[in-house]
Amino acid sequence: MKLKYDFEITDFMSGVCAVSKQLGENGKKVIVRLGNDTAVRMFTLIQEGNEIPDIVSAMLKEYDVEEDVLSDEVEKFVALLHKDNIV
Repeated sequence: MKLKYDFEITDFMSGVCAVSKQLGENGKKVIVRLGNDTAVRMFTLIQEGNEIPDIVSAMLKEYDVEEDVLSDEVEKFVALLHKDNIV
């Protein structure tokens, strides 16, 4: 999977965000608010070019969670990125 932009993950507006290094289609930076460490990890794995099964596999090694629950959360997160035209 590939993101449309290069992002830098940073503390921004009292939270962790991914901020695009390029301007988006509207001429402004693209900002993705990442609500927690899990979202940051998912975003980082996507940024590295991983597909959903690879993201789930990597995160199962790092988090104490059921595979079906994690898979569902990753798919929801990726769907939001698709909806916002980020991937």
